[in-house]
Amino acid sequence: MGDIGIIVNNTSIRDMALNVVKKSPLSISVVLARSFEDSVNQAVEMQSRGFRVLISRGGHSARIREAGLNIPIIDIPFMGNNIAALLIKAKKVYGEFAVVGNELLINTARELGEAIGSGIHYFRVKEWKDYETMTNQARLMNLEAIVGGYDATSFAEKIGLRSFCIETREFEINTAVQEAEKILSILDKERRWNELFRTILDSIREGIVSTASDGTVTHLNQTARKLLGVDGRLMLGKPVGIRWLRDQIEDTLKRGVKSYDNLYESDNSYTGSVLPIKVGEQISGSVVVLQEIEYVQQVERSIRRKLSQKGFIAKTTFDLVLGKSSILQANIKKAKQYSLVDSTILIRGESGTGKEMFAQSIHNFSLRREEAFVAINCATIPPNLLESEFFGYVDGAFTGAKKGGKAGLFELAHNGTIFLDEIGEIAVDMQARLLRVLEERQIRRVGGDKVIPVNIRVIAATNKDLARMVKEGNFREDLYYRLNVLSLNLPPLRERRADIPIMLNYFADFFTHSHNKHPIVFSEEGMELLAGYEWPGNIRELKNIVERLVITAQDESVGKMDVMSVLGDVSGILPVRSIDSGTESLLESNEKELITFILKETGGNKTEAAKKLGISRATLHRKLKEMNIDRKS
Repeated sequence: MGDIGIIVNNTSIRDMALNVVKKSPLSISVVLARSFEDSVNQAVEMQSRGFRVLISRGGHSARIREAGLNIPIIDIPFMGNNIAALLIKAKKVYGEFAVVGNELLINTARELGEAIGSGIHYFRVKEWKDYETMTNQARLMNLEAIVGGYDATSFAEKIGLRSFCIETREFEINTAVQEAEKILSILDKERRWNELFRTILDSIREGIVSTASDGTVTHLNQTARKLLGVDGRLMLGKPVGIRWLRDQIEDTLKRGVKSYDNLYESDNSYTGSVLPIKVGEQISGSVVVLQEIEYVQQVERSIRRKLSQKGFIAKTTFDLVLGKSSILQANIKKAKQYSLVDSTILIRGESGTGKEMFAQSIHNFSLRREEAFVAINCATIPPNLLESEFFGYVDGAFTGAKKGGKAGLFELAHNGTIFLDEIGEIAVDMQARLLRVLEERQIRRVGGDKVIPVNIRVIAATNKDLARMVKEGNFREDLYYRLNVLSLNLPPLRERRADIPIMLNYFADFFTHSHNKHPIVFSEEGMELLAGYEWPGNIRELKNIVERLVITAQDESVGKMDVMSVLGDVSGILPVRSIDSGTESLLESNEKELITFILKETGGNKTEAAKKLGISRATLHRKLKEMNIDRKS
């Protein structure tokens, strides 16, 4: 195997070439050919032996080029001044003469001959036998001299004509070698790029097939071979064998049509996308991207798992929202309508009414369900950190900044949903930055000057009266209207009491299993007391109380005294609704029973009883006196 092969038709050129190659660090071989056919045979052999560039001269290089070899052919150049000198000399001696040679020589001689004058006859050689034919023709025209290369002058001398040989000099051979070295350098770079390209394509999990403009395959990687179920070597240079894919490729090549994610099911189920390759406006080929269905599903599961680990996933759907009350169902219906658009939503409701649950359900019902859901509790982030948490920061933005910078929560929510809980807690100066982001849908990291576009759906929530805060100057009016495009008002639990039994039973079952406790049922009195409770903490409080009842239950049935005990542990006071204006409140009727029950439970220990009731010992003594309860009981 060599780098450069030099094919010459004269021993003197061979000797000069051998002298030139001594100075080159490359592997160069020089061979002698006696005819055009011999030159082609030598060239074919050199190509098979791994030579990457060939050098030859005149008609020999032309014939090698015509043979269709897959390696570059470099000409040993004809120097114009050398040809001109021979033309002038032949003109001076003979006046009229012939020039015999290949097309390049004839064209060069014609240009130079215009300045010399008439009397020059040109004979173009295409094949080796033409040398003999053309020199004989020149003799029949009574021409006595021939100007040409080594082959032409050799035939001329055989039939007695005077010859003027265009000799090759060492300088010309060296010029051709230098040109060949440049081409080798380019080929090396191209080979490295091809290897890099092939390595990249073979290392990715997508199947890649490229075609020429006629639809024949020019490359396919390992994954494509696997998915298509063929040996790639059999497909190179041929159209794709799968009918639907071949038809799509032909359509893409003809009309520039882009096709995405067509499903193909066989032993290996995969999707195929076909895109045109354009050079300027001209379609020069196509590229096919194949994705194995199983792999896509694995990637999706992995991404969702990672998002889940980061907390950037919505877990709740409308199916998990508990309750059948008309007011709740109306809110669900409205929320589902909101889910189908990208407009900003403001959710209002007391603490614990399920604002984030609705936000997650809206996200999971929307077209963004496969993207990130990023929830931010604005009340828990210190004001001095809020900007960097929202928008991120660049490297070195401030002391203690993470090396390389950090993406903000708005960036992480790109293409998904960002949930701004407790929006009313944001300081006024930060409200201005937030307003700009909502209007322009682009952010700039702290300390950075690059604008980053974000495609996000914004859902905000608050338990405050933002309209009143606007009047008081504590919330920007323009931000309020920007947030309040779509509005959702979640009712407190006391306004949907019909849903309370459903929730009680659901959470009782949930905590029974999660804590491995025996099942519980609520007695009629116990359920009535819980249904009448005011639930200032709403669903969150209900969930906590049920968990406590499950853990502390002594038997299967949870009665009135069990409930009173837990409610007393929670707050020390039983805020319940009045039955009607003419009767005493549930508090008045139940508080005496609760205190009596707790005193019995503590064996009359008033200090312990007061602690359980969540009141001071002095308050307990006052209540015992007011309710005429035996202090020894």
